[in-house]
Amino acid sequence: SMDSSGPFISTKSSSALTETIVLQGKMKANFEMTSNTASNDIVEKDYKIDAERVEIYTAKGASLQHPVSILEPAKFSIFYYQKIGEVHLTDLKFVTLTPIDLTISMQNAALASALATSISDSFSTNKETSEDEAERHSISAREARRIARLDSELDRVEDIDGPMTPSEHSTDVSVHAGQQIEQMRKLTRLKMTSPEVILTLTNDFQGLDEALFKVIAMNWVFGGELDYPGASASEKPCFGFNMNTSFLADYFDTASNRWENFLTSPWEITLNGSRGPQSRFHSKRMSSTFDI
Repeated sequence: SMDSSGPFISTKSSSALTETIVLQGKMKANFEMTSNTASNDIVEKDYKIDAERVEIYTAKGASLQHPVSILEPAKFSIFYYQKIGEVHLTDLKFVTLTPIDLTISMQNAALASALATSISDSFSTNKETSEDEAERHSISAREARRIARLDSELDRVEDIDGPMTPSEHSTDVSVHAGQQIEQMRKLTRLKMTSPEVILTLTNDFQGLDEALFKVIAMNWVFGGELDYPGASASEKPCFGFNMNTSFLADYFDTASNRWENFLTSPWEITLNGSRGPQSRFHSKRMSSTFDI
């Protein structure tokens, strides 16, 4: 196991006005792995992370002036378990022991969107550039004459031998008939619980932090499962999930300078979804069901 605490800072010391994002808190991690001595393969993994007083905020310069909170101090635990046997089982659990209070500003949202777009465009630009360079690659006059001679020789050979039968064009796939790659069944389960999640949106484009609205999710519970049968490569995956929570929403009234209720009472919502083989009819078709 290991313990780590203190701020993790990403900044440039050359500029005193550089905006800094600080992740600060205390974490304790425990990693356990079990391996098969005969095959030297890892057959079981058990990871656990406990975090306390984890917070995220922005500040100015290396001295962290004018801090603005993004994530209020929170306590949570993460569990990861994996076992490889007849079924490749993966369990992931995320549990918060205190409310999660997250504040997102318009500038930070715009910056994140610009960074995501820039990264996406850089990959697509590199791919398009390589394709364009391949298309624009010119050949010399000598190579062009050689290609023309080869083309005329091929036409003359086809005229002598006659057209090829369809069986000559087709690929012999009999050697592949009945061959299917056996795959291990993979089962992935995800569970997340939180007593309260608060998301606040602020407008800071004018230089001041002006609150807009906030959404509160109370007693949030989510569970999901993804199942790959693994009998063959043609098998379709199945999934199922359920989510239950109660929502409240408030907006900030600039006239009265206070929060006002947008929803007068909690809105409880339950969402269920599943996909699997049809149970009413004997069919290989998959059936998807969602209800709210």
